[in-house]
Amino acid sequence: MMRMIDKDSTTQLSTFSDLRRAAFVCIFQACLISFHFVIAFYTSVYVAYIYYWIHDDTWKFYYDLYTFLDVLKYTIYQAFVIIDTTVTLLVLRTYRNALKKVTKFLVEKLCLSIKISDNNQPPAAP
Repeated sequence: MMRMIDKDSTTQLSTFSDLRRAAFVCIFQACLISFHFVIAFYTSVYVAYIYYWIHDDTWKFYYDLYTFLDVLKYTIYQAFVIIDTTVTLLVLRTYRNALKKVTKFLVEKLCLSIKISDNNQPPAAP
């Protein structure tokens, strides 16, 4: 990969840097999805098998773990989606620049609408 990059070209170095960041995002996404998969797998296996195999002295731990993970399974997944999207937007330069442009555009439009609404108010009574 490094042989393809010309040392004098900053654009290609920037592209290589973005590729490294994209690889980080992909690994990060895989870790988050794997963690969610483990939770979903455990709750499914508990209902199908573990519930019938456990002994009297260990049932409470497995049941507590099951109830905790079953309740939070979808909340954790939604949190992972938010974290994943945030990391993608902030780590990759292309997305970060687009996010800056959109934010700047929205702030300018908001300021313009506030100025227009202030100008359209009737004059104060003396």
